Amino acid sequence: MDVFEELLPYQNEDAEMVEVNVEEIGEEVMEENMEEPGNAPNVPALQTMRFMNQLELRSYLAEIRRYPAYVRTAKTIRNVRWLHTMCINGNNEVNHGILSMCMENTFKLRQYEVKKRVLAVHVLIQHFPGLTDYDQFRQEFQRVTGKNVYDFEHRVETNIYFDKRNHPRYENLQGEMLLKFYTDRISATESADQMVKYYYYIEDEDFLIRSLRREQPAIFVLESVSGNNCTVSCVRNKVVSGLTFHNAFLAAFYCYHIFDTHYATADGNLWDMLVETLGETRVA
Repeated sequence: MDVFEELLPYQNEDAEMVEVNVEEIGEEVMEENMEEPGNAPNVPALQTMRFMNQLELRSYLAEIRRYPAYVRTAKTIRNVRWLHTMCINGNNEVNHGILSMCMENTFKLRQYEVKKRVLAVHVLIQHFPGLTDYDQFRQEFQRVTGKNVYDFEHRVETNIYFDKRNHPRYENLQGEMLLKFYTDRISATESADQMVKYYYYIEDEDFLIRSLRREQPAIFVLESVSGNNCTVSCVRNKVVSGLTFHNAFLAAFYCYHIFDTHYATADGNLWDMLVETLGETRVA
């Protein structure tokens, strides 16, 4: 018995491969929610959220069963179910080891979604919410490229901060140095499509992301590059947030590989050093 069968004893391989009638899913989930007791005013809202989450998950599982055999194994379906449930419940930090295992075991499915079905970024994140975790995002980059992410980040850091790593204020200067690295490589004529955007009210973030002209990865900085003030978007959808400018810069680069996105012409030679460090050739 594996870890998932211990955690979810009601599941087994036979149950996973049963065909699902999508039209009956709504009624089934609603009946489950109606049976759950509650004594607080928020229970209807909680039931509605639970209903939508279960409906979304079951609909996706029904869709997966129509995929090629190599991506719709019983093991993959179990991992999708547990990944979704764990992240929706906010347990991705508590069960980080299981989260990593789930992301690893569903990697072929995500590659099928990205490469074959060209699934939209927001839908991919919706089905695999582990991608909003920065550590998992880094690991996904490693899975896609086959490169050691820790070694890659060390070499990039050495190239960008080569003469400042022993500075007593090194960590505080990282954001400023990286911003200079960025501005030195961006064409002033393409300022409207630049990757880094500043805003000063946190409630503006979602609006700014949705209204962005740029589809390639972008970094939104709240007030300054100091602290964990940065959010990364791709194709006008929030991906990861609460990052330092250094981590956001790397996450923006990782987006190109994870979501199979072409490099923006406006970025000029911004990514050349990172691409060369990775051992690839940039294709605009």
